[in-house]
Amino acid sequence: MECSIASNYTNGASPGAPNERTSGPNKAGLHVNFIEKGEVKEKREKFLTAKYGSHQMSLIRKRLAVEMWLYDELQKLYEIPVSNL
Repeated sequence: MECSIASNYTNGASPGAPNERTSGPNKAGLHVNFIEKGEVKEKREKFLTAKYGSHQMSLIRKRLAVEMWLYDELQKLYEIPVSNL
């Protein structure tokens, strides 16, 4: 990837009065041109991993078991019959 600055960059000075300050820089020429070369490589996915202690893992397993039991019970209650089409 290449980066270039616009050729009409004036650093905030007006062309007629070099010593006179303006209220701000000339915003028209302040941009960067990025040029893509070739294909962009696939972005790698980033994952955050953590190690839990044995006590914390046992609590997680208990909570997961309750959630799975609840999910199974809801599936039984709201079972959608498959009709012949």
